[in-house]
Amino acid sequence: MSALAPDALAGLEVGYAGAQQDAPAPTSADGEGMRSLAGGLAELGARIAADDAPVDLLLVPVDGEPSTADGDSSPGRGATDSLDAAATGAMAASLTAAFSAARDGAPRIRPGGCLVFVLSLADIAAHAAITSLTRTLALEWAPDVRVNAIACTRPADAVDLAALVAWRPSRTLTGAVLDAV
Repeated sequence: MSALAPDALAGLEVGYAGAQQDAPAPTSADGEGMRSLAGGLAELGARIAADDAPVDLLLVPVDGEPSTADGDSSPGRGATDSLDAAATGAMAASLTAAFSAARDGAPRIRPGGCLVFVLSLADIAAHAAITSLTRTLALEWAPDVRVNAIACTRPADAVDLAALVAWRPSRTLTGAVLDAV
């Protein structure tokens, strides 16, 4: 349940870049995905845009969530998995995909709209890389497009943070990486 009014995002068009609506989101340890995030935004009045339609908010998942056989996502475990992903090249592939999705999706964003990277708070290496990418793109694309990132572990937190950056009164918020701790 968001603290925002049910119509806080009325008229806002939301889209995806680099992921299908039912693809798993990196914000969720329990397998809920971008559909859960979009559903939460829809409850606040946002509309889910058709593929390639102009949008006010473009969500870009960063697929870098550490995964373990035992499901342990503690900070120490995440750091080890992040190093393993970096060593195997999985991290580079994930970040390249996120950058490409952002670059390719940017023309869909209406002036004043926002691109939001969505990633797992547990993935330390991806968090550092996306922080840098977010701030760089925010400077390069300003003032036409805002760029922010949200990092969390629960889909409900992702909804609240995405709603915050998409909310019209937050139109000056850019270059921020918001962590739900």
